[in-house]
Amino acid sequence: WMEKFQEYETQVRIAHRQAQAEQQIQYNQNKIDIEYEVGENVLAWLPKTKNKTYFTWKGPYTIIKKLNPVTYSIIPEGRPDATPRVETIRNLTRTTITKPFTAMPKKSTSEWHCRDLKKGTFV
Repeated sequence: WMEKFQEYETQVRIAHRQAQAEQQIQYNQNKIDIEYEVGENVLAWLPKTKNKTYFTWKGPYTIIKKLNPVTYSIIPEGRPDATPRVETIRNLTRTTITKPFTAMPKKSTSEWHCRDLKKGTFV
């Protein structure tokens, strides 16, 4: 039975190495290397203060130090005296990716309804 056990163990090791190699190829196909420069502005994925289970993008934060390839020290933009926060790369995104918010022109409700009635789209 020991010979059978060793044979099965060898087969499992070979199958495991094959699976690892396939997974590595698949992972590396979609991998994007991201690096941030010191002084760059980012948004951080942080929990809301009242509800720790609900996260949202907050910021902008400024990167003040790169601690290692995936960890950065950040502070809120414009507050150099703030206590630095340490965040991993997966919790950061560039602020330049997001579009600036543009507010809709202020109109009364009746103006919107009249416009829609004229086009025939108001239900």
